[in-house]
Parts: sequence; structure tokens; C-alpha cells
Amino acid sequence: MIRGCVVAVLVASLWGGPALAKGEGGFGLDVETMLIEDKMVVGIGGYGVYKMVGLDLGFALAWLDEEDPRPPVEGSFLGGLFQAHVFVHLGAMRPLVFRVGTGLDAWLLWGIDEDEQKYAMPFFGEVRYFIGDTLNVFVQPRYYLFESDGLEVGVAPDGDEGSPFLFTVGLGGEWR
Repeated sequence: MIRGCVVAVLVASLWGGPALAKGEGGFGLDVETMLIEDKMVVGIGGYGVYKMVGLDLGFALAWLDEEDPRPPVEGSFLGGLFQAHVFVHLGAMRPLVFRVGTGLDAWLLWGIDEDEQKYAMPFFGEVRYFIGDTLNVFVQPRYYLFESDGLEVGVAPDGDEGSPFLFTVGLGGEWR
């Protein structure tokens, strides 16, 4: 799955010019991972932007790095994350592109319980660095303005607190 996503991003990056880096409309495809302690979250996403406003949709799968001996997790698979975000394209200082946004993160935790669902409203910023005309890498810190009970970013199951930010990094390609 990951290889297919990377190939799709590379094909998209060769498709057209640097539309978003020029501040125009365009579409993009991303392969991304979230940097969460003791978990692996990997997904794909797509975005479209017209002038300054855009829509970003994504899907990711989540696993524990190692099998958790504590109930209710019996294996390592946790479930999926659906993301729907709106954002404002703040502009570009070639080769950098900036945007901020909000939306919905729906954590559907099928691996814990088929009815287990957690929701959050993130606020995020993003910086993309264009390696070439269309291929880019990005980092996106995300802060949850509102979240379901039990989904507190930066709070470990044992109560230890860390950073309240969720970081996503990835590889993207775009076309217009």
C-alpha cells in the first residue's frame, strides 16, 4: 500500500507545474505519517485549492508499535482516521508554501471496538518545501481545539503529559 501511494505522489508531481507555489489553484496528493509515541499512523490525502481557499481530505490507518498488554487492545491494529479540513492558502515564498486551517478528525477505532469513535476539531498550520517544481515535503503541527473524551493529544494512558501538538510529516506532489 505504501509503495503504491509513493508512486501515485511521484506521478502527480510529474503531471504539471507548481500551481500552489505560484499562488494559483491546483490539486495535490500526499503520503503522510503522524509522529505519535508508541503508534504508527500512515495515510494518504488529497487537496484542492482555488485562489486562497482549499479542501483537504485524507485517510490513515493506525497501529500500536508493539502489542499493548492493557485491555481493551488485543492486537496492534487500532483503526482508521478520516480527515476533512478546510484551509486558507497564505501564500508562497518560493520554495516555501504556507497554509492554516481547521476541520474534523474522525478516529474510528475498529481495532479496539467496532463502535469506538473519537472526534476532534483541529487547528493546524502547514509549511511545504518544494524540492522541485511539483514534488514537496511538508510538516503540519496540529492542535485540537475540541476533542472527544479519551483523545487528548499529549496525554499518555498512564497520565503523563507531553506536547499538546500532533505533528504530521509527508511527501506530496501536485498538478493543476
